[in-house]
Amino acid sequence: MSLRTRLTLVVVATVLVMGAATAAVGSWATRHELYRQAETTLLGEARRFAVRPPIARIRLIETYDADRFPDAEPGGPPGPGRDRPPPLPQDRSVQNLDRAGTVDAQAGYDLPVTETDRRIAATGGEATRTQRLDSEPRLMVVTVGARGGAVMFARDLTETDATVSTLRNLVILVCGVGVLIAALIGLVVTRRAMRPIERLTDDVTRRAGTPDDLGPLDGATRGDEVGRLTDGYNRLLASLAASRDQQQALVADTSHELRTPITSLRTSIELLHRAPELPADTRAELLANAVAELEELTHLVDEIVLLATGAGADGPMEDCDLVAIVTAAVERTRRRASGPVTLEATPCTVTGRAAAIERAVTNLLDNARKWSPEGSAIDVTVAEGRVTVRDRGPGVPAEDRERVFDRFARGPDAEEVPGSGLGLAIVRAVAEDHGGRARLEAAPDGGTIAVLELPSDPAPIY
Repeated sequence: MSLRTRLTLVVVATVLVMGAATAAVGSWATRHELYRQAETTLLGEARRFAVRPPIARIRLIETYDADRFPDAEPGGPPGPGRDRPPPLPQDRSVQNLDRAGTVDAQAGYDLPVTETDRRIAATGGEATRTQRLDSEPRLMVVTVGARGGAVMFARDLTETDATVSTLRNLVILVCGVGVLIAALIGLVVTRRAMRPIERLTDDVTRRAGTPDDLGPLDGATRGDEVGRLTDGYNRLLASLAASRDQQQALVADTSHELRTPITSLRTSIELLHRAPELPADTRAELLANAVAELEELTHLVDEIVLLATGAGADGPMEDCDLVAIVTAAVERTRRRASGPVTLEATPCTVTGRAAAIERAVTNLLDNARKWSPEGSAIDVTVAEGRVTVRDRGPGVPAEDRERVFDRFARGPDAEEVPGSGLGLAIVRAVAEDHGGRARLEAAPDGGTIAVLELPSDPAPIY
């Protein structure tokens, strides 16, 4: 079911429920008000009748009965010269009760006498009730009469119920027409409201078939929900475009960087194959060069894979003892460095991936070791989530301190220094993955200070 259909059905259902509720409440309120008015009127008539003495009430009821049934005149009409009372309406019935609750006069329908009616006739009071007589609704009121006894008045409510029923049917009819109108309005409104979404859906669907088209979608300037949705899609497309550009740049840079060791390795292997009579020292030199190139190629491939997969971003985030991680990396560097490697650490913890952090610290130490003069010291400091590695090398110019963190970025003096140009790129990727940053600073007395900053907790892990 489409969203347009669901919205239309919601509108129709809302109007239908509201119409049904209006019909029900309106019918109940109308019936209640009509019944209340009928009760007030009938009770007033009964009170005016009840103020007469018992004999007058009986004679008047007999007159009412004689007017309705001329052939049966138990008491006869009033004598000559007397004013005849107004006739009893056809929808009324009346009867008089003596003090014992016995009917001694009656006109109209026979009204059932209850214990409540007898108690009112004996002790006084009033009561009203609705009761069906001969399958017709009747409103009955009972009030105490003058000098004892009680008067019972009843009214036929058939006409009142018919009025309520007519009103209810009219409301239902209006509700039905309203539902039809609401359905038409819902279709028109939802069609207009869904038109921008349909255009956006068609555009996104078309882009799915043309993956090279990652330009922004139209409609991002709208101030409604469709505009925000379009803006979200545009952000996603921009992210995909940036990711594609980075992948293409990585592939291009990788192919360029791999070409040199592969060419050198192939040259050495071809010489060994084509010239088996080469001197032993030349063959040994070629083999050593081939092994070195293989090691360089292996290291380069490992770093490319690591960088392409997010610098170890697949591991779980957990609390890590930063001092222990740096200490392990420093111990490995000491075995390969020509000079001393000092460590000054303050206990602290970070939340991250221990293997990725250790790889970043190792890259900083390897970079410092490669650029440090023979026998010079490397100083490492750990405090509050910050790892600083200082070397005594030639330093990095201020204009290159950001560029060296790019992939395959190498300075003009780096030709004689082994490396792939990916070490600092991995450091920056690890720092950003952990919500930190990496940067280079100039040392006051020469050299470079490499800084890796990670969000930390000063409490140590025990």
